[in-house]
Amino acid sequence: MWFGSSNQGISILDNKKVLKITTDDGLFVNHIRGILEDGNKNIWVATLGGVVTRIKNYRVTQNLSLKDGLPSLNCWVILLRSNDQMWVGTDKGIGVFENGKLLTVINRDSELSQNKILSIFEDENGLVWIGTEKGLTLFSHGKMVIINSKSELKNQRIKSIVGDNGHSVWIGTQAGLGKIILKDFENAAYQIIWYDNQNGLSKNRVRCLYKDASGAIWMGTYLGGVNCLFNESFLMHTRQNGLLDNVITALNWDNKDSSLWIGSLHRGIGIRNNDGTKRLDESNGISNNHITSIAHLNFGATIIGTDDGFNLIEDEEFSEVWDNYNNVFTSNKVLDLVSKGNTVLGVTDKIELFFIRDTGKVFLDEVLSKKSLRHSTKPMQMLSVQ
Repeated sequence: MWFGSSNQGISILDNKKVLKITTDDGLFVNHIRGILEDGNKNIWVATLGGVVTRIKNYRVTQNLSLKDGLPSLNCWVILLRSNDQMWVGTDKGIGVFENGKLLTVINRDSELSQNKILSIFEDENGLVWIGTEKGLTLFSHGKMVIINSKSELKNQRIKSIVGDNGHSVWIGTQAGLGKIILKDFENAAYQIIWYDNQNGLSKNRVRCLYKDASGAIWMGTYLGGVNCLFNESFLMHTRQNGLLDNVITALNWDNKDSSLWIGSLHRGIGIRNNDGTKRLDESNGISNNHITSIAHLNFGATIIGTDDGFNLIEDEEFSEVWDNYNNVFTSNKVLDLVSKGNTVLGVTDKIELFFIRDTGKVFLDEVLSKKSLRHSTKPMQMLSVQ
């Protein structure tokens, strides 16, 4: 498992050993924006205000910087394409690399809609959809199609993109949800279907998107709760019709029973499935109603991170809490949780990193969390698992 931090570089967890890669080991800067692995088992790391770094066998082997053709040192997103090209989105366009060598730069000079890249997605047909602050650009074999405000796009800041069937995508913006249906790329023929608070969306500011196995599109909004779009029908979940809160802080789908787990800012967690919605909060034993993160384990248990401790949920019931009141941690504030198989990796705001494992019985691996890490006073904000 690899995880990146805002100012402490990279840590790698391998067989209970913790390895660190920082500027002391060759990283250009310690602020990590994204991590991915290519087909040759190289790890590529995007940094903010730095470079793109290649790591092989836990060693920095290359720093892609301005002299290597990187358009900017502010790297926002990385896409590893199906043809093994790596696309690096920055605030000055996209650098296209192959085997660590620059192939080309895509920017406004090459007809990109805008240079600041917020999101990149490749669909099943190899078409690349590029979200910028001023519209959406479609890219295929060197040709581009631009969709912006002149093309009925109601908001040009494309922060999130998820794919649909064929040549269609969903985009999340500050003015609602858009579906782009591409009919003919060569002739720039497409259709835009827009959803906002005038035709079903509870609030226009869409913060996150998720497509479940059934094809339903789930949206977390700011002050508008959770919205679900399925078969062109909208279903809103707000406090007015049963949702626990209108400010949604976490969404996670549980494949075990096809339930959606919804974390809120002040009112605990809601578990929604075909039988309805079940709520868990402080009255059921949850340590705190401010939910920060949700992670599921393969054997069925769920770990809930809050502002005041970690909670074990088994059979959708509270089971146990780990916090500093029983001398497990020095801080109760959970920043993030990520899951992989039967392991959950978590971190507190005091940079206490820990494993929670499920071997038929869920337990906290205290050895790793207490003895294997060097503590830091600087906050970590993001975990990324490879």
